[in-house]
Amino acid sequence: MNEASRAFLRAYFGDDLSGVYVCDSNSMNRPRLAATATLDPQAGWYWCPARLSGLNARGQRVAEKAVSVHALVIDDVGRKVHPAEFAWLATPPLTLLETSEGNAQAGYRLGDGVTPAEWTALRARVPWEVDGTDCVHWWRLPGGINQKRGGFVVGSVIWGEGDLGWLPETPFSKAARAPRSGGGPQAAPSVAAVKAVLEALKNPWEGGEGEGLRGWWIEVLHAIKGALLEWPEDAFELALAWSKDEPGFERVWESIEPHSAGWGALEILAKDKAGPDLAAAAFDDDATQPEKERTTIYDFYAHNPTGKFVYMPTGDLWPASNVNSRCGPTGISDAKGKPLPASEVLKRQRSVDQVSWLPGRPKLVKDAVLTKAGIEAEKDNVILNLYRPPAKCSGVAQHALPWRRHLEMLYPEDAEWISKWMAHCIQRPWEKKNHALVLGGPSGAGKDTILAPLILGVGGQNWQEATPTALLGRFNSFLQSVVLRISEVHNLGENMTRRKLYEHLKPILAAPPATLQIDTKGVEVRSILNVVGVVMTTNYRHEGFYLPEEDRRHYMAWTDVTERQVRQDKGPDYYARLHQWMDGDGAGHVVAFLRSIDLKGWDAKAPPPKTRWWHSVVGVSTQDVNDEALEDAIAAMGSPSVFSKDQLMAAAEPGLQTWIDDPKNTRAFPARLDGQGYERILSGGSKGRWYLKDTRNVSLYGKKSLSTSDQVNACEAWVVKKNEEIEKSKKGF
Repeated sequence: MNEASRAFLRAYFGDDLSGVYVCDSNSMNRPRLAATATLDPQAGWYWCPARLSGLNARGQRVAEKAVSVHALVIDDVGRKVHPAEFAWLATPPLTLLETSEGNAQAGYRLGDGVTPAEWTALRARVPWEVDGTDCVHWWRLPGGINQKRGGFVVGSVIWGEGDLGWLPETPFSKAARAPRSGGGPQAAPSVAAVKAVLEALKNPWEGGEGEGLRGWWIEVLHAIKGALLEWPEDAFELALAWSKDEPGFERVWESIEPHSAGWGALEILAKDKAGPDLAAAAFDDDATQPEKERTTIYDFYAHNPTGKFVYMPTGDLWPASNVNSRCGPTGISDAKGKPLPASEVLKRQRSVDQVSWLPGRPKLVKDAVLTKAGIEAEKDNVILNLYRPPAKCSGVAQHALPWRRHLEMLYPEDAEWISKWMAHCIQRPWEKKNHALVLGGPSGAGKDTILAPLILGVGGQNWQEATPTALLGRFNSFLQSVVLRISEVHNLGENMTRRKLYEHLKPILAAPPATLQIDTKGVEVRSILNVVGVVMTTNYRHEGFYLPEEDRRHYMAWTDVTERQVRQDKGPDYYARLHQWMDGDGAGHVVAFLRSIDLKGWDAKAPPPKTRWWHSVVGVSTQDVNDEALEDAIAAMGSPSVFSKDQLMAAAEPGLQTWIDDPKNTRAFPARLDGQGYERILSGGSKGRWYLKDTRNVSLYGKKSLSTSDQVNACEAWVVKKNEEIEKSKKGF
């Protein structure tokens, strides 16, 4: 199993996975304990929602061995069950696991577990025809492969609210329910509504794409037939007109059954193909989605440490008076019949002890606390997780060629590593990469175009931008991100030298530390997991970075390709065409490609390869470090008019001391001092050195800005003072 599958199981069972069984599609009759199981990465993965006391004599899971059941799972969400129908349950599912394109399994956590009998009674009240006749049914687990759907990777999880602590009376029963999932309890769609949807869709045979979309055409026919079950003649006429009198239409129409999801399936197909904006006009969203008239208590959580309330859309803390005013009467009273305000209801029913940002974890992380060491077990403590996964986007990996060719044109030697670094951000947002990705090259070549799809892949809310100078400020909310882009990296003078930038980024680029402190203006300082992946861009080959020889935190990719060369080779409209493709379906195709990359063997914790640009920057940095270190050492002495080499060594850091002592740098040392405004001041004695009473001859260095006489006077004054110190030391005081 991988970290995503383990996080999925922990969301339902907690950290104790004893008695929890999983399997893969190669061995479904041989359950394995989740705590120690190894599953075939090329097979489907499954989990059992019940905690078992063991297996039967034949090594099989049976309901009689169930100690507690921790989930109620609803299958075929999207195909047979429309998401709008969940509205009557009041709280969203804990997990919505995408098992194939347009299809998902919704899971509700049942608190700390219920008995098998309670689970059976609960399931009987659910109005959907779903699989899982007993509490030990196998359900899909993130990380596996759905071979029935062309090798679909089961892995996109949408985390919801949490427990299904109670089940209200269903507003519609199985018997009385309309034979279509999309409408749920509301009225069936009209013929005009279905016609409007079909007008928004492009016919499969328009544009010569018919062969590749025949399967989709048949799916739409299924949906039309199911949506207009009560008007079969109208359904036939609409389907025939939309199909453009396609030969064989009548034979296909007669052979297919009405889609059980009907209107819901038609909506999903339309929005997938026509796009949400184009198809939205054809749907009355207020009829298919529960209308949100105002803010409710479900938009808040009580924060126990501060006595305030977390507003989920923004993560801000609100006082009780504002919450009560915004939510209005709750309709809930205490035992004496006194109405309870929203703030009091939240304190009793929706309270948390800590607020954080934890990719890969559910919205409510129970029995846990976030410390400097990471997430640790803590009984009865609840963490509210503000992380929101990226929105679903569609794309075909094989269609990402324009982006891949652009990447390989700019960075032919680095394209594979760059792709895997970006893929890791999308596939494993909860895992820290212990190195930054640095993209360098001439302005306008297309570095930003390479990174653009990553914003879609990780979600705009999980992508942050910062400049080098912003890193020095107090507020650092930009660290609460899956990807942090630092742009325009170069030497910015005394306040942010290249070396200062390197030192400042050390705790950000790698873990440990396991957590970071986030200080947001107007919000209490909070701890988050240190998972941020840093990508830096620069137009400067050497003026942008300082790297010591022991650096293990940067993958450096440089291109010499210029915008002018690209336009000459690819045409003057190359960038316009590429950006138009990206703004259309291109970014989605790139995300699909990055999701498909196999990261097996790519160790995010290991030091990255040392590229040619890395070696070049290190070579220049070895010289630069002495300039900056000299500047710091001279400043530490108070920028004196005159100093000796011994004084400089005493003020210098160890690295500079080693460099000064190295005989190879004997000639380079005066040149470095010259760059700092100092030169050697010669005496009239032996070899130009100055004589001290302890028999030493020393070299002195003075400011170049002084006149010759002032330089000599300063050196003589320095010698007098030094000799006085020597005499005092000889006399013992």
